[in-house]
Amino acid sequence: LNGCRMIFLPWGILQQSMKLLVCSQKMLKSLGTADLLLEPNWLCCSLAENALFALGKAPRMPSEGTQADLRHLLAGGIAGCTAKTLIAPFDRVKILFQTASPLVAAHASKPLGVFPAIGQIYAQQGFTALYRGHSMTLARIFPYAAIQFASYERWKGLLQRSRLPLRARRFLSGSLAGVTAVTCTYPFDILRTRLVYRGESLRQIINALGKEKFSFFQGYSPTVCGVFLYAGSSFGTFEWLKAYFSSENVGLKFFCGLVAGLTGQTLSYPLETIRR
Repeated sequence: LNGCRMIFLPWGILQQSMKLLVCSQKMLKSLGTADLLLEPNWLCCSLAENALFALGKAPRMPSEGTQADLRHLLAGGIAGCTAKTLIAPFDRVKILFQTASPLVAAHASKPLGVFPAIGQIYAQQGFTALYRGHSMTLARIFPYAAIQFASYERWKGLLQRSRLPLRARRFLSGSLAGVTAVTCTYPFDILRTRLVYRGESLRQIINALGKEKFSFFQGYSPTVCGVFLYAGSSFGTFEWLKAYFSSENVGLKFFCGLVAGLTGQTLSYPLETIRR
């Protein structure tokens, strides 16, 4: 009997949810607000609420703060994965440069050595070599970017009550958001670095790290220092530029993000090299 319930319960919940959703839409149509139920987040919330009702629990809509957190988590995760996918070849060459890999040693001292290094990797190992370890990068960057953007809004709201200057609050909010995100996802970064540099399999790396105490957090201290500078300066610069231009133009926001990223990466790059 319990097995039958586990099989048919989800279908019963879905049927009742859709019936209640249609009835709600018909009822709200006369009020001119039925279009709200067609939006994705409202549709998901309605289905979730009706599913709880079918289980005999009191329905409760997520608060506006919860919905905003979910939007920030999803937007940050997608943005981070998109950016990392576009720059993956450059990111791999950067790690090889920082770790003094003999594969690209001839190009490390050149000002624009990244381009011939990419060409050399492509010629010797093929196109897929430029994306080695990228799956682990995505596994790390989605929660990292999601947590960073969501926690930034939270930290910014908390620090608004303080008497710190506006620029200090922006910098500190970004720094604390970066530290929060990197603490939650740091083991993935260790795995990615070893996948890219040593070329070991994921099982070999996990077995080797498992034999060492706190091995999944090696280099955590310089990482936190670097992220504190990077996230604080990048978020602070972006917020300052966005307020300065006072525009919602997408191209202008892209430019603000570009300058903010360059500023943060330049300040934190020495510490990142030490960590690698």
